[in-house]
Amino acid sequence: MSATIYASFVDSIFNQDAAKQTTVEEIIDLVRSDRYKALTDQIRQETADERTKELKASLPAFLPSIVLDSQGKVSDDSVPTGVVQFDIDAKDNRGLNFSRLKEEVIRLPECLYAFTSPRGGLKFGILTDFSHVEGSGVESMKVRFKQAYKICKKYVEQSMSVTFELDNSVQSIRQSCWLSHDPDAFFQDQCVALPVDDQCVFSPVEYLIVAGGPSDTAAVQLALDQIPRTLKYDDRRSVNLCVLGMLHADGIPLLKNHWLTDDHEKLSRQLEECLQRAEYGSIALLWSIARKHGYTGPTGKQRWKVTPEPCDLVLEPLSTVEEAQAKLTDIVHDFIVNKRSQFINVTAGAGKTQTILKILAKEVPWNTNVLFLVPTHQLATEIVERFNAIKTENARTATTFRDKFKGGNVVALKGRDSLCENRVLLKKYTDSDVSMPLAECLRGCHLQGDCHYTAQFNNPLGNIRVMTHHEWSNQQSVWFHGAQRDGDGYRPKDRRNGWVPDYIVIDENIFTSSRYPDRETMASQFQSLRQVIQSVNSGKSLKEAALEHRSAIFSDSRFNYRRSEKFTETDIYISEKKDMKNRFSAIFHQLHEFCRTEEASLLDGMWVESDAILWLQVKTAADRYADVPTLFLDATANREVVRQLLPRVPFHRIAIKSKDDVNLYQMSDKTLTKDSLANPEKFKAVAAGLKKIATSYKNVGLITYKGVRQGEDDFYKKLAAEIDAHHFTYFGNLRGINGFEEVDCLLVVGRHFLPTTASGNLARAIFDHKDKHQSAYANLPVRMKDGSVYKLNSYIAGDSNHQAIYEHFSLSETLQAIGRARPVHGCKKDIFVFANENLSLDTEVTGFFSYEDHFGNPTALPKPVSTLLSPETLDQIKERGYLQVKEGELADQLGLTRRQVKTKKPQIEAELTIAGMTKQSFEGRYSNGCRWARDYFVFGTCNKLEQALKLNNEKLL
Repeated sequence: MSATIYASFVDSIFNQDAAKQTTVEEIIDLVRSDRYKALTDQIRQETADERTKELKASLPAFLPSIVLDSQGKVSDDSVPTGVVQFDIDAKDNRGLNFSRLKEEVIRLPECLYAFTSPRGGLKFGILTDFSHVEGSGVESMKVRFKQAYKICKKYVEQSMSVTFELDNSVQSIRQSCWLSHDPDAFFQDQCVALPVDDQCVFSPVEYLIVAGGPSDTAAVQLALDQIPRTLKYDDRRSVNLCVLGMLHADGIPLLKNHWLTDDHEKLSRQLEECLQRAEYGSIALLWSIARKHGYTGPTGKQRWKVTPEPCDLVLEPLSTVEEAQAKLTDIVHDFIVNKRSQFINVTAGAGKTQTILKILAKEVPWNTNVLFLVPTHQLATEIVERFNAIKTENARTATTFRDKFKGGNVVALKGRDSLCENRVLLKKYTDSDVSMPLAECLRGCHLQGDCHYTAQFNNPLGNIRVMTHHEWSNQQSVWFHGAQRDGDGYRPKDRRNGWVPDYIVIDENIFTSSRYPDRETMASQFQSLRQVIQSVNSGKSLKEAALEHRSAIFSDSRFNYRRSEKFTETDIYISEKKDMKNRFSAIFHQLHEFCRTEEASLLDGMWVESDAILWLQVKTAADRYADVPTLFLDATANREVVRQLLPRVPFHRIAIKSKDDVNLYQMSDKTLTKDSLANPEKFKAVAAGLKKIATSYKNVGLITYKGVRQGEDDFYKKLAAEIDAHHFTYFGNLRGINGFEEVDCLLVVGRHFLPTTASGNLARAIFDHKDKHQSAYANLPVRMKDGSVYKLNSYIAGDSNHQAIYEHFSLSETLQAIGRARPVHGCKKDIFVFANENLSLDTEVTGFFSYEDHFGNPTALPKPVSTLLSPETLDQIKERGYLQVKEGELADQLGLTRRQVKTKKPQIEAELTIAGMTKQSFEGRYSNGCRWARDYFVFGTCNKLEQALKLNNEKLL
């Protein structure tokens, strides 16, 4: 191919908006020349990472894969060059013979150019026939280019005899490349284009329009029953839009049956019109419409007197065990045969894990690799034992020799904390919260990679690996692919020839996040972030604001350091890593990567609020696992949350009927909350009532709160001792626990409930939903054990997004608690739930009881004193370390209004003092020499306050 290939060239990486067009050949001529020799030599001699970064920033750069538009952006006017660039870093390939690698690369007929990078690695470009499909959008081009990159990557790796580790961060079409000095830089004008274009197909995300399940339909019917049937068209239309927004076409029969009209054809036309326009609906909205038209529901203490009432709803029956296993087998078979990811939501306690293990043992051959991920190492060990028992039984009953060896071999892999044999060295790292580097294994440890931790990865027969959930999203262990002899010790094997899963199975909820979002305020060390915040507050979106200040973000990137690359000795390395953690901003890094690649997904879970950028990252698959067929198993997942986070994965719901001799009884008029149980008199009454229940059973289990007061961790143990419970645990520690199967009575005391602040953050991160969390109550349907349906006045969230968060992250844990008793497969037992929240229509309730039935009159108990500051807020402030006694900062940091700060300042200061913070007066100096005096609340030492002042060019006197 002899056509001239153009690329975008920038004099500075920090000003890509001023890109100009030049040929790739001219760029390679610059690399061959001596123009950048002195600077490149200086970079290669520099040992400090910070200084190296600053020096590289002085080099010009080019964008090998795209010619930017006139605004310096990737748009419909941008033109792909067809070049896919690869970057092989020297730091990731220590000991690699780069001269030999370069010789092999330039032999490829598709290699357009190759040259030594500024730090001694290798950069090269593969020419392809990739092009922009006419009429398709920018998103299509970006997605298709990533596919082209993967095709080229596979081709390059298979063509080389030298093994190496690629830097996959260059798979964005907007990747940039610094120039360098290499007098032997290679350029091939008669280059052959690698055919990839036809293999790169963009499939836009198409959310499946899934109608509401039985719970949604029944709940809608209960709300409709409270709305007059003879409303005028305008009032009727709001009801139609709400119902159809929830149920889609399935809502039309309900509405036709509800409205009284003489013109049924006209009603049909109106409903079809509304169906086309319906975008949103929620139970809370429907009940608010009912209140608008006269419905008055119970509130406050009135709810204590409300009793569940029977209603005439008819529900579809739950699946039998045999029916459920047939459905489950079909889905898993499709997953294995067609390699299509699937999400299966099966009733808690139905034994889904055991069923899946049986299918894997029967369907998966010994030469197929499966990565099985579970919440804990304890459960991983149990999975191995259960799988081996199934495999042994299969071999005993097999009729052919081949069937005796189905399923292969399963191994549980443990973390370094469990298996590292150099405990003294490991303790240094764990105490400092720093990960042990590879260099420590190879040089600092006397075992030099020959230990139990590294040996577990060398099992050549272990085709099913069981690990914890962390493996799905965290950085992979460098030893994951095994070890090989290197002199007197060992070194990690190359990943290209290592263990790679053909399938992934994830048992239980995988979507986790930190409790609090990362935060960058206007006091950030990065001027560019302050500019972004100001732009968003002026009305721009975060995406628009970041691109507006792209040059400033690129310039500030020189001062955001992730980690120290060099290892000299343990104490120095740990000290440098801790220092890097304090200086590294994850939010800035994410914004920088977005500006570099224009990948909108990099801003997922990020927003601006109260003069700060917040980022709550919900964990998703790491790049290495993004394309591996994955089977997700979660008994209590919410469909809308899953659809948002896994838009291309089908969601299957299988609800199973519990055994006839398993009965669930629910308290109908109250919930035993943390606040109520923190009251000594209330605790005494509850403990006495629970003990009275427990005396009727032989083997009692208890699930309740870990603690009911700030800093308390043993409430569940205390309550278990009071009532003689043989098995006990707490909400948040339930996934995969199997210790309650044999109890004949399970007491679920209370319910898990995510704080509204955390719920709001998750709604913002997952759905980009800005409204604050609001609580409401409504009549919701309850499936009874005898086949009837009752309605129970129960909690709901104020909108559908918060309701989805509540069901996935709060209600799910209560349902998991019930599932620990194995209601589908367990022995005869009674389950008591001391909470009146609706438990979903997958749960069968035998009967209800009132608070007074077991604990006496709740109105006689004293009301807990209300506080202004939540435990979550206090934890955040203590983590921050300081808080200025200033109206604006108190309001912003504590989540209060300025009026609250003005009128309740003594109470605020008292609550901060009780939480362990001390009020102190300080004097300091600005950078211009002027002095100041301020009051601060400080937690512990003043170190964090001093660091914050230093970033603002201030210091304490």
